[in-house]
Amino acid sequence: MMNSLDISNFKGFKKLSIPKLGRLNLIVGKNNSGKSSVLEALMIYASGGSESILREISISHDEKVRQRNPYNEFNDSASDNKTLEINFDVDFDVNDFFPYEHLFYGRRFNKNQIIIGEMDGEEQLNISFIKRRGISNNKKNEFIKMLKQFDLEVSPSESSALNVLEVKKGRFKHSISLSEPFSFSNMADSDERSRINFKHVKTSFESMDTLGSLWDKITLTEFEKVVIKSLRLIEPSIMDLRFINKYERRSSRTAIIKLEDGSIFPIKSMGDGIVRVLELVLNLYSARDGFFLIDEFDNGLHFSVQKPLWEIIFNLSKYLNIQVFATTHSWDCIQSFTEVALENKDVDGTLLKIGKSKLSKNKGEAIVTVFNEDTLSTITQKMVEVR
Repeated sequence: MMNSLDISNFKGFKKLSIPKLGRLNLIVGKNNSGKSSVLEALMIYASGGSESILREISISHDEKVRQRNPYNEFNDSASDNKTLEINFDVDFDVNDFFPYEHLFYGRRFNKNQIIIGEMDGEEQLNISFIKRRGISNNKKNEFIKMLKQFDLEVSPSESSALNVLEVKKGRFKHSISLSEPFSFSNMADSDERSRINFKHVKTSFESMDTLGSLWDKITLTEFEKVVIKSLRLIEPSIMDLRFINKYERRSSRTAIIKLEDGSIFPIKSMGDGIVRVLELVLNLYSARDGFFLIDEFDNGLHFSVQKPLWEIIFNLSKYLNIQVFATTHSWDCIQSFTEVALENKDVDGTLLKIGKSKLSKNKGEAIVTVFNEDTLSTITQKMVEVR
């Protein structure tokens, strides 16, 4: 579990320091204050800087990503008699827009690294832009040898530069090519030992197929009862839940529920609120021993449901060894979180308010106000400025 958080040179944050984190952390602030950016930074940190997560975040914002190979690497017919022109002279003007460049503060690569991790921690993640010059002949030969494994004829030219993102986390390091020396490339993945398990619940709903896969992981376990208990916050007469194939001839699943009176129907017919509860609880279990990241916790939830749902999450976070980070714009959500946090002294709940400094020396830079057990009881709606 992280006890503090330091984010530097990432998106809208030149520097963001949170000296105290709880097991459960609710992040509040005005629009464009950086709440979702904190969740994205944690995703990158937990993944060890894997390119798949950089790509996912970038695509969700319609930002530029590194393009993937147009040929199927496992399709022999697609690669037969193909010639790849390798241009080792590729050299970008720094004013051009690189893939993933928007992740850096100011939306431009600069001399500073992206830093994500605990304050003064040894396991901080660092992402640097490096413009390497002078690719050796040995390196070129390595590229060519790799391509020939897939029966591709190669025509290299002279070398001059290779632009990369260098990612470090503790003793692990990998690089992400930005000026690919060949078009055939896999995404750069992090070392598995540098990763932390995490689940991210977005504002949009996940597909029923995805939720069905999460349900399969808890089938015939005690956690099935937890899911049913959670759904009863919306409909007290729910007795059972099952995922079934929606169509006979293709795999497309949906969830059905059974009520006390024996009636059975799709869970979606009961509205977005119950689907949101199902999504949150199933993802919570899958985040075991890691991070549970929730964008807009209150999305689709009536205020009367939020406190008992927070109670379930508080209890399970300790049992499943999960650290929770959630965002909200709702005062109802803040109130319910605060009440549950004050009632559960053995589970540390912390409210984090992100704002912008008004001091002349650092005007406009992000600042965080931490409300813990000692100060949560005094919080007012005016203090947190959720709208």
